[in-house]
Amino acid sequence: VFTASAWRDLKRGTISMDLPVAIGIWVSFLVSSAAMFQPNGFWGNEVYFDSITMFVFFLLTGRWLEAKMRERTAGSLEALINRLPPSVHRQRADGEFDTVGLDMVKAGDILQVRPGEVFAADGLLLRGHTWVEEALLSGESEPIERRPGQALLAGSHNLRETVTMQVSALGESTRYASIVKLMQTASLHKPRLAALADRIAKPFLVTVLWVAVLAAIWAWGDSPSKAVMVAVSVLIVTCPCALSLATPSAMLAAAGNLARQGVLLRDVQSLESLANVNAVVFDKTGTLTRDRMELQHVFTPLHEQGSPAVDTPALQRLLSMTAALAEHSWHPFARVVLQINNPSPVQAVVQQVQEHVGQGVSAIWMDGSDRRELRMGSLAFCQAGARASELPVSAQSAQVHVFDQNGWMVSYAFREVLR
Repeated sequence: VFTASAWRDLKRGTISMDLPVAIGIWVSFLVSSAAMFQPNGFWGNEVYFDSITMFVFFLLTGRWLEAKMRERTAGSLEALINRLPPSVHRQRADGEFDTVGLDMVKAGDILQVRPGEVFAADGLLLRGHTWVEEALLSGESEPIERRPGQALLAGSHNLRETVTMQVSALGESTRYASIVKLMQTASLHKPRLAALADRIAKPFLVTVLWVAVLAAIWAWGDSPSKAVMVAVSVLIVTCPCALSLATPSAMLAAAGNLARQGVLLRDVQSLESLANVNAVVFDKTGTLTRDRMELQHVFTPLHEQGSPAVDTPALQRLLSMTAALAEHSWHPFARVVLQINNPSPVQAVVQQVQEHVGQGVSAIWMDGSDRRELRMGSLAFCQAGARASELPVSAQSAQVHVFDQNGWMVSYAFREVLR
């Protein structure tokens, strides 16, 4: 590996860090072989096969680690690129929808997008009223309402109901594609510090080779074998592997880690520039927070009445009921409510489930003679289906409430999480 790379560089009229490595390995091997077959010969009786093996092992381990870091970075970028669905539901001339590959879609086509699916193109909403999640594009964790005539962006999620859209931009013309292109440019662009390391490496290598020759000449008077080993030691000890590998490897590892956390790096050079930053100004909270809300508190009548002990079976039954409702919604808050019921399976069965866009979910829950008309969603929506309208919990903007026909049952408070 090292010899082939060094030979390719020499044929191109340049040198790389593989040259001193290849020279050191081959000289040590040849001298050790001569000493093994002729212990009393010109090159002495010392062998260095173990040192060669250890040296090659460490160098190859370093290259393997660099390759893994590059692979992780490329994997993060590939996951971003593959966010778009491979197929879509396109409308035929008779009004029905067929499933076709994304590469067959063109501007002006009518697409059907179902709840939970990703919009594959930029366009306009024609029919339907839904909420979309654009955290990847804007950083905002809260869903955004979309009505007919409003714009839809490729890469965003449809959260509520089946909608139809007219395609206005595809592929490289979408805003999503521009984000991916920025990521690709950042991964290929060599930062100034890495370029500086490359420029320093070449004269450093030339100096190392001359120092090795001078060291061999200086030690030749003692013995030829000692002179060769001194030269090899100089080549190995001054090997500029870290100089040429550490900088780009650190940059790539940082870029890949940021991509996995949802931070898109436009220019790797900015990582170096951050060392001189003493103040940062953010334009919106979505930049500082994660793309998902987290549950902050669960309010129940037992909590609000000051009961020191919560009836655990009753609470679990309540959580199971609300999780059964949440299963029928793609709203981010519903997803969080569903998660808190895990790892216990959802045991409650609900019927006549209906999602009311922008309001919540309603359903009928039956358990023997116990029949409840459940509503989960905004306060106004839940109170409209209950005889008791008072809520003993202070209403906040990031809350989801659950009522039955008799009144309040439980409320969930959410909060944004800082990165």
